[in-house]
Amino acid sequence: MKSLNLVLSTLLIFNLHLPAYGGVSKVEGSNAPDLQYASVLNNYVRNPECAKDAGNIAQSGATVVKDTSVNLVNGTSCKITGTASGQTVKFATRDVDLAYKGMCQAPLSYVGDASGWKAYLYTTSAGARGKSIQLRNATLEPLGKITETLQFPCEDGTYVAVESTSATPGAFNAVTRYEPFKPGVASVNTPLTNAGTITVGSTGGGAAKSASPTADRVMVGQIGNFGVFRYEYAHATAGNAGTGDVLYSLPTGYEFDSTRVSFFAGAAVGNASFKANTGIGSVQIGNGSAQAFGQIFPYDSTRFRVGIINTDTTSTSRGMQSGAWIGFNTTALTLSFDFIAPIKNMADVSTITPNQYDYGPRKFTPIFTGLGTVTNDECFESRSGVYNIIDCKVTLGTGTAVEARMNLPNGNSGITLTQGIRAAGNTYSAASGGLNPVIPLIESGANYLTFGVQGPSNAGLTKVNGSVFATSGLQFSFRAIVQIANWLPNGGAQQLNGSYISKSDSVLPSEKALISTTSPGSVIRSISTWIASITRNGTGNVTIVPVAGVFPFPNMYCECTTYTAPASGGQCIIDSTTAISPTAIRVQTYAANGTGADKDFFLTCTNSK
Repeated sequence: MKSLNLVLSTLLIFNLHLPAYGGVSKVEGSNAPDLQYASVLNNYVRNPECAKDAGNIAQSGATVVKDTSVNLVNGTSCKITGTASGQTVKFATRDVDLAYKGMCQAPLSYVGDASGWKAYLYTTSAGARGKSIQLRNATLEPLGKITETLQFPCEDGTYVAVESTSATPGAFNAVTRYEPFKPGVASVNTPLTNAGTITVGSTGGGAAKSASPTADRVMVGQIGNFGVFRYEYAHATAGNAGTGDVLYSLPTGYEFDSTRVSFFAGAAVGNASFKANTGIGSVQIGNGSAQAFGQIFPYDSTRFRVGIINTDTTSTSRGMQSGAWIGFNTTALTLSFDFIAPIKNMADVSTITPNQYDYGPRKFTPIFTGLGTVTNDECFESRSGVYNIIDCKVTLGTGTAVEARMNLPNGNSGITLTQGIRAAGNTYSAASGGLNPVIPLIESGANYLTFGVQGPSNAGLTKVNGSVFATSGLQFSFRAIVQIANWLPNGGAQQLNGSYISKSDSVLPSEKALISTTSPGSVIRSISTWIASITRNGTGNVTIVPVAGVFPFPNMYCECTTYTAPASGGQCIIDSTTAISPTAIRVQTYAANGTGADKDFFLTCTNSK
């Protein structure tokens, strides 16, 4: 048995026991009494609801006591009180049975005003991981309770931390538990988006792209802690070949995870070590008269080479090479790379944050500048997709000669705008007469609204000082709609148990199988019965038809790899003769000389919205 720490930090740290294969944990030795206070879903945390008062709990600055007035789980809950930023409470850990090797989750349920605290994942080996969850004031919720859920690999040294972030964090009540991952809480998955143009170099220097490429882009997405990459390039006017092997760079900010990817910087051409090195993904290269197929071979943390088995017009095998046959000095060059690779610091968990689902009106207290002493303020904010909707009615004070502003709720910031300041909404006043319209304004990347006045002496899209329109006692009602940076469209539905889902609406369907192209085409083995039929179209070419409904979403990503190592002469590509879809995937396998040949291959497909 090994220890696994699951933290809640103010720093609030709950220590847990995970049973083998997700069953109920065993009652062993001196650990047994702890279970009498825990329900089935809480029995991996010692004293999870403080039923034993402060037993098994170490306190530093903050205090934790049993509270029977807030019955979140078994009639008690932990009342956590802080008086300064960074105060901590640590709950004793149980041992963890590492026979279970899946994903785990830790729901944290709380009541009261927890807006002075945050929760996040923490490991002893890597420190803080993923995004933090800023806890909120649960008294503003219809049910008076909020549940946040953190998802992570079941492993030693993992914590769920709650840390006080305010000088006056106050008190709130919480309980937590630790359990195997439940379907419906997804890993971080994002679709392919444009990450810019391709960066190239060479081991001997001098390689350069054409000055006028007809295609040049890198697309990047994410599946869990893997980056999904697609490189597309073509030119009709030659660039420079340079010397040595061509090196391709990952997009800025991305690095291979050296703990899960091996690098090889030795010579490529004619080097058995390079040939034997494990490649990833699939590559297609053409020069107008011949084509090559290959794989990606990481060179260092940010660059990779392309290993190819190519044929020229005489079908002469060139063996595994990297840029020696087709360089950027080729007149008609086309490149297409698709690969999935472990990426450093790419979250392999979904830290589930409040800004990833739509919600109804919530009260908030804004901060005004330049509008005097604002009284009788009543402001609500809600979310619809990427938009933050703000609805306020206030009584203004005497405006001052400084720019009139109101902060956006929750520290939100608007998106980057290329056309400058724009109107965000409209306003109305309780005063009668010819008051010039006051317009809420939003500017690029700002976390506040400003105001303009449309009239004979003022342009409506020009920010003004509060003294221009604010008079003492003026009742002022306005509504604004602001597109928020980093909010996703259709933010996702709330999970039935009240916890928040991640960037993806649900777990993405993903399937894998080992398939033979030998007539008539067959499934050798599969993790599930997801293939309805296989049709052999010719030597090495098959069409796989999934069972109806296995892939319910329109977007498909598939990758194939031959069962034998590349050094033994087998390659596999997703055949683009027919479009890949949730109802049909066509695959072509090749011999070492680039001609079609029957090969066994692994096919992995993921489906997303």
